[in-house]
Amino acid sequence: ELRRIYGCKVNRFKVYRAKKIALRKAGADHESSYRLIRSYAQMILNKMPEALALVSVIRFPGEQSRTHFDRVILSFPALRDGFKAGCRPFIGIDGCHLKGPYKGVLLSAVAIDANTGIFPIAVCVCSVENTSTWTWFLGHLKTFLEDRRQLTFMCDRQKGIQNALALEFPNAHVRFCARHILANLKAKHPHTNFKPYFWAAARACNRRNFDEAMTNLMKEDEGVYETLRRLPAKFWSRHAFDNSCKTDHCTNNMTESFNAWLGVQRKVPLLSMLEWIRKKLMKRMVNRRKKAEAWESDIPKKIYDKMMKNLQIGSPNPVARASEWLYEVDHIHKTYIVDLEHHVCDCGHWQVSGIPCIHAMPCILHSRKELGQFISPLLNRGSYLSTYAGIIHPISDKSSWPITAGDEIFPPMMKRPPGRPKMNRRREADEVPAEKRRYRMQCKYCKEFGHNKRGCPINPLNANKSTRHYKSNLKGYMTRIGSATRGLQGRTNSIFDSAPGNGSTVSHMQAHEQVRVTVEVHEPQEAQIPPAKKNKIGNHEGPSGTKKIISRLPANVQPDAPWLGVQGKKIMAGGITLREKHNGPKRSELKNIDKGKGPAFPHDM
Repeated sequence: ELRRIYGCKVNRFKVYRAKKIALRKAGADHESSYRLIRSYAQMILNKMPEALALVSVIRFPGEQSRTHFDRVILSFPALRDGFKAGCRPFIGIDGCHLKGPYKGVLLSAVAIDANTGIFPIAVCVCSVENTSTWTWFLGHLKTFLEDRRQLTFMCDRQKGIQNALALEFPNAHVRFCARHILANLKAKHPHTNFKPYFWAAARACNRRNFDEAMTNLMKEDEGVYETLRRLPAKFWSRHAFDNSCKTDHCTNNMTESFNAWLGVQRKVPLLSMLEWIRKKLMKRMVNRRKKAEAWESDIPKKIYDKMMKNLQIGSPNPVARASEWLYEVDHIHKTYIVDLEHHVCDCGHWQVSGIPCIHAMPCILHSRKELGQFISPLLNRGSYLSTYAGIIHPISDKSSWPITAGDEIFPPMMKRPPGRPKMNRRREADEVPAEKRRYRMQCKYCKEFGHNKRGCPINPLNANKSTRHYKSNLKGYMTRIGSATRGLQGRTNSIFDSAPGNGSTVSHMQAHEQVRVTVEVHEPQEAQIPPAKKNKIGNHEGPSGTKKIISRLPANVQPDAPWLGVQGKKIMAGGITLREKHNGPKRSELKNIDKGKGPAFPHDM
């Protein structure tokens, strides 16, 4: 790559040393970020006094009383006020690993706005993810939010998160990510096809559909059924969720989206990552507020699209009106009662999500009422504008940051793990592995696919290849030639397993428009070798002017073989013409033959 772009030729050891120097310089940038983290937090508090910017340090004994970084938490008043004013009381919490030289974990708390977009509330950087760090993060988040609503948290089944939620939010509702539950089940039961029934049970919004899905799941795999039966449905199935947060999420995709949103920022120094997050959120608040001010409808776009999709699916259903607000809807051999006044449907989806379901939308259309009055107040344009009404103040560069008192903060203590660092993520049990090659291997010598020039059966430079490898490639090559090789299919092994001179002759094969391979086996009696005349280079002339090389032959190639060498445009060994091309042999090939290295011929011919 360096030669192609810059025209310089370097060996791989020099490139390795240059990479180590670059990583050392990058590590210096990471180290300086930890020294300035206290000044950065003080600068944020100077600009936004109500912000949450707290740094925790630790001192290890025996380290000359040096102060090392432990954890930092960051949030802004605009995020707190936006969550309390316009977001649903639903928070997803998760952690992702950082990829810098000092590693670490980024803990995040993410909410959902009225247009189903992610709304980050707070982030925390710590060394490890455990009960202590989660308790510290959630404790400060609880004090900062001061939200008296009934909160619902979405998380995976990590024990540190569960213990911290039990300590800091004992009255909050908790949901477990269904995707993580499914991954654990597939690891224990990899040979059963229970996935469709599991998702049917997780997405069931009423008890009747849930029981049907669990019955089918029990028929498919009783072990999976017993495992899920021991886990309360309020943690993973929609029909048992709390309806106050108006969110039907059964996965933690919002925090996964936030982790993917960070992208390569997980590799940069600590201060650079925190500043990138602050700037991104600052611009996001302004852009989304301006975009919402231009809306003509009181219903956000994504909510409106979901309602129109439900109307398209439910419009063919027969609707019977019982009163001004009560309706009866038939759908797939089932009857549902819809109450427009109280936003209730027997299917349960309207109560969980806050969006009219496929049974309620035809009733709303039949009543000729406004759509906006049938969605939750947390899902309208006013809530969206309240979410992004705040301002995150800009921060000047580090030259104007205040000088804080205290010891110098060093990077966290860490030990390099053994082995080469793994760059690929862990795949699930039934996940298809990624393809190792994105292109087809093509030989530059014979233009065939499936091998390269080092494994080409007609390349004379493969001298050190084993016979088995050579025979297998040659046999595959002859098979791909076409119909002309049908008679040769059973003779390939006999050419190599028997000595030359079995009296068989194989016809010519047209392998390529510029390459012709001819395999000829001569009788030893017919190959009369006249007395050779020694020339200047120590070779002997064979029949028909062919040069026979006798110096430094391989041990299993006899000097009295019919002939060995180059004749015109043919490269031969033991009486067999292996290759012929119009341009003749390369000069490097003749040079190797003269030196006694010889072309790449099988040693047992």
